[in-house]
Amino acid sequence: MTEKYCTLLFLRKDDRILLAMKKRGFGADRYNGIGGKIEVGETVEEALVRECQEEIKVTPTHFWQVAEHDFIQNEGDKPWRMYVHVFLCDEWDGEPIETEEMAPEWMNITDIPYDRMWSSDYLWLPQVLEGHKVVGSFTFDEQDNFLTQQVNIVTQLPREREARRQSPMTFQQMANTIYDFMEARDWHHQSSRNLAVSLSLEANELLEHYQWKENPSSTTDERAAELADIMIYAFHYAMMEGIDISAAMEQKLAKQSKKYPAKIFKGKSEADQQATWLNAKLAHNKKGL
Repeated sequence: MTEKYCTLLFLRKDDRILLAMKKRGFGADRYNGIGGKIEVGETVEEALVRECQEEIKVTPTHFWQVAEHDFIQNEGDKPWRMYVHVFLCDEWDGEPIETEEMAPEWMNITDIPYDRMWSSDYLWLPQVLEGHKVVGSFTFDEQDNFLTQQVNIVTQLPREREARRQSPMTFQQMANTIYDFMEARDWHHQSSRNLAVSLSLEANELLEHYQWKENPSSTTDERAAELADIMIYAFHYAMMEGIDISAAMEQKLAKQSKKYPAKIFKGKSEADQQATWLNAKLAHNKKGL
């Protein structure tokens, strides 16, 4: 079975969406978003940008992931599987133009020609355009007509869950690694004040990715680099102050558990949680805790 990991990007402008007619190759004569295979050594985001530049001569600058889909055709002598990362984009450089591979066309969201797209698209694309995150699994026959489908609206995509998994390095190992790095450069004598200032500045650099936007104008890797700077300064500050950061976090979480007990938040809407949090904070302050 031929397996590929791919990207798919939809440009959106107000109530219009950019679809493109595939002119050749796999999926020819169908409307679709812009995308293709993730090459060896590329991140998902790098592949997304490259494919868009190649296919319609546009460079996406603000985009976010909205879906992950597993497409499988295991009949006949040419079975295939595609795992697709789907994104929306609302800012880009350049204007879409036709190339040898794709013919882009702006369409109203209410007039999307699902009958001229992949037969499964109508099952998930409307939900994405309504603001949901979606995970789908689809099987097809040899004529690329879908046989089975499962589409779920989720709060977190599989790729986002994977990003939450941390390496097995312990707090002590991390502290030692950072100290060795600093000592090798004679950077380990920085004052606590300088480290606190630097930590704050790095946190603001992460915040800058969200300036004037609800979603970040950067890749996950870029934000990970900013977060790494924050954590390095935090560990360095803890070492200079003689703080056991693991113990400090455990103590803080224990205090927060009393201040904000899980039972008063679990299962409530975001608005109700915010109101509950404010009431708990006010009650906590009145007690002088």
